[in-house]
Amino acid sequence: MRFIILFIGLAVFASCGWDSNTIAKVGDFKITKEDYNYFLVKRYGKKDSYKSVPKLEKDAIIDQMVIRKLKLNLAYDRGMDKNEKIIADFNKRKGQMVANLYFERTIIDNLFSEERLHREFEMKKTEIKASHVLISYKNAPRSMNNRTKEEAFELATEISTRLRKGEFPIGQLAVMHSDDQNVKDNQGNLDYFEWGTMVEPFQEAAYKMEVGTISDPVLSIFGYHVIQVFDKRKNLKYSEDNYENSKENIKRSLYRTYKDSSRVLWSKHLSKLKEESNFKYFSQNIKMLAAANKDRKENNQLKSENFKDEEKKLKLVEWDNGTFLFEDLLNTYSTQLGRFASIISDSAKMHNDIEKFSSHQFVVSVGEAAELHKENDIATQLSNFLEFNMIKSLENTEVKDKVSINDEDLIKYYEKNRSEFVIPEKIEIWEIYISDQDKANGVALALKEGRSDFKKTAERHSEDGFYRKKGGYLGFKSFNGRGNVSKEAFKIGENSIGGPVKYRRGWAVFKTGKKQPESLRDFESSRAQIEHKVKNMKTRERQEAWEKEMRKLYTVEIKEDIIAEM
Repeated sequence: MRFIILFIGLAVFASCGWDSNTIAKVGDFKITKEDYNYFLVKRYGKKDSYKSVPKLEKDAIIDQMVIRKLKLNLAYDRGMDKNEKIIADFNKRKGQMVANLYFERTIIDNLFSEERLHREFEMKKTEIKASHVLISYKNAPRSMNNRTKEEAFELATEISTRLRKGEFPIGQLAVMHSDDQNVKDNQGNLDYFEWGTMVEPFQEAAYKMEVGTISDPVLSIFGYHVIQVFDKRKNLKYSEDNYENSKENIKRSLYRTYKDSSRVLWSKHLSKLKEESNFKYFSQNIKMLAAANKDRKENNQLKSENFKDEEKKLKLVEWDNGTFLFEDLLNTYSTQLGRFASIISDSAKMHNDIEKFSSHQFVVSVGEAAELHKENDIATQLSNFLEFNMIKSLENTEVKDKVSINDEDLIKYYEKNRSEFVIPEKIEIWEIYISDQDKANGVALALKEGRSDFKKTAERHSEDGFYRKKGGYLGFKSFNGRGNVSKEAFKIGENSIGGPVKYRRGWAVFKTGKKQPESLRDFESSRAQIEHKVKNMKTRERQEAWEKEMRKLYTVEIKEDIIAEM
């Protein structure tokens, strides 16, 4: 049925037999109080009442919900829930979720007791403010160093000793030595963090330390950490009410720490499960298919259309109430069969992939037999996933595929909006970054009096490792391009020494060079930017037009008075 939009009050709805939990109808779909409240909480936080929220803002929220339901009506009317690709994506996601939940129930829940989870949660009551210096070694994750583990320990020990002697602040030592990829931005300062956000050896050590103390080297998978704790405080975000919602994240964190133990348990469990289910491989079929695929590969015929139906139906694996066919293996490779040519033409390599994919399908079948996919949380997530993909596919058809741009559109936009393509005035800047204010004052005075060379001073004193290697050269910066540094640079003008000015967690002494005047980027150099802007503009226009079309197709009825009372 097709109707125009209706906005009617509660008295009319009472006679229509609407249930008390429904606040809107959009075609064949309802919007409930719970649906609407979810978005209110997401935007404004949890409150007893949202009456103080302006009507315009409440209307904007319900309008976005209505638009989504309009799209769902159209998607279902067009049979997009039966689209082969959407169904394949849905089944793939369902398999992943069922397998993950099965693993959680059989391994994670047995590895970590409820008491352990709650203890981990209670540790979040306290936040710690700390800084660290990371000394990595060869083959440690993210390490760019060739030093040995022993050399890393010796350097970390030296840094710990120098910190305790007060030779340098930890920020300065972090800039000089730390292998943490974020050290350039944070000088080793981790600010406040709660339990569960750092690797276990690090947080175990930090939480045991007293405020103001410095640790001996602490070994984690990333290397040796030297930690200084600056403060401990109550975590204002902690609430016992959040425990249930936090359990999944706690489990993930614990799994990352104990994943080796988890994998050993899983391997034993899976082997036992396969034995009980009479899980077996059809090795002869695997060898026969690999040989046929090798011939196809050598003759450049290894393509989906060249597989016979009887080949696709060959059993590769079988278990009680389940099979894994050659067709299933091909489906896992999707449209990228060419990438796996060397695998399916070699029986040993092919067997490895079959073992991996069939084991997954086997676990999914066990999980589905236990109806894990029907549990509320999983079912809701799967429904949302399906509808998201349906809407996305529909939007591609109705919006993305109907938007086109040409040179005339681009030139017209450029001429009308030239101010968007102005390159602002810039000034050349060199910088020396120093965390200690007194030292920065001394460096600035020597430079202003002409007693020091800027480049050499930067190479000797700057704590910004990246620019230190460049003699402090930042290049040309706009007025806001380097925060307070560039703003002050514009104030003092060309060829001058400035600072120190507060920048990040320290101080910057800087030198200016010449200015580049404001200019206009030409059309060709702006083409990519113009294309992006015009495409976005036309996409918005098409989106708005499409929404108007849908509002003519489906009834929209809203209980405005109930929304006002929420």
